[in-house]
Amino acid sequence: MPSQPSTHCIFCSRSLAEVGGARITASQNLGLSIRDVRSNAEAAKGGIIRAVSPDAESPAVEFWGNLWDEHSIERALAELRADRQPWLCQICGGRLCSECGSPNRWADGCDVVGDDGSVTHQMIVPTSKRCTNPTCSLYAPS
Repeated sequence: MPSQPSTHCIFCSRSLAEVGGARITASQNLGLSIRDVRSNAEAAKGGIIRAVSPDAESPAVEFWGNLWDEHSIERALAELRADRQPWLCQICGGRLCSECGSPNRWADGCDVVGDDGSVTHQMIVPTSKRCTNPTCSLYAPS
């Protein structure tokens, strides 16, 4: 597994400091996952658009969602070869405040990557969404 996160979103190339929120690696509709190799038939059944290995010694990386194209997949694989965990920002991942469009404080139902490269799941919590934008009426400090 990668030892640190990438420095920027794999789709829009913005840093976490520019966007705010969390670094998403997977949600129900968009993401990537490092796992054991699966058959093409099994991958197609699960909506996986591509399962590849960045090199001969590595496990496969599965990509799903409508934002992935050849260019973004190749950038993600290059990050993995450099021992960095690719991620997408909450703007590209659609985890935004319904009031102002800024990232929510919590990326419900997503796998997120921390500063140390660890990937954890943020469960869906039945509370109101909290925004990262201090000028928004739904803002909540961390």
